[in-house]
Amino acid sequence: LAIGVVVDGAGATVAGDGGAEIVIPQGALAQPTPVSLKALDVNAGDLSTTLPDTGRFDVVGAIDVSLSGVRLSTPATLSLGLEQGVIDALGSDPHTQLITVRLHKSAVGYAWLLQSEAAVDAVQLQVKSAVNTPSLAFPGIREEGTYLFLKAQSPMGFASGTVSHNAMALTGAMVTAASHELTALSLSSANGSSGSYSQVAFVGEVALTALNPMTGDEATGSATLQS
Repeated sequence: LAIGVVVDGAGATVAGDGGAEIVIPQGALAQPTPVSLKALDVNAGDLSTTLPDTGRFDVVGAIDVSLSGVRLSTPATLSLGLEQGVIDALGSDPHTQLITVRLHKSAVGYAWLLQSEAAVDAVQLQVKSAVNTPSLAFPGIREEGTYLFLKAQSPMGFASGTVSHNAMALTGAMVTAASHELTALSLSSANGSSGSYSQVAFVGEVALTALNPMTGDEATGSATLQS
């Protein structure tokens, strides 16, 4: 990554290579922190790991973000300028649905974690911060790492619930679906209702598995998403 811009508690907008941009809100950082980012070319092999299942999603864009190891207390807004032809293609369908995921390494391996919904405006592919989707348990852009903007190839919804263990809410559980390769985390009360999660779901039967990465314990559940 390029040498970063130092951002303090006042917040700032930081631009990176390839049209990448992050807006860090006031109060998100407790101390001056170097921040840098750059757009990645997925087709050129900039990503060294396996991309999510292309049978369900198209990768529209990718950004690498460095926050010097610091976690933001308030979600940032991440955006990526696109070529006009791509913007036109995405904007031609009023029902286009976009999400953002982050590459995460845990005790059980790598996973693409759901972070936020996303939307396209006139000039940018832009992430919606958590405050724009209060009904969904998403963490928003709070941590450094590799982010992808994904476009759903078919209409999608969300399955939301709570993970518990011994009648107590469990945070940090990894919730996966049988129909795709994205992972949702159950969140702490700082991000929403304790133990709550929201996972991408497609029309039909939705089969979910919740894994406690610390103990290896699993639980499954299912529901039906109507069109």
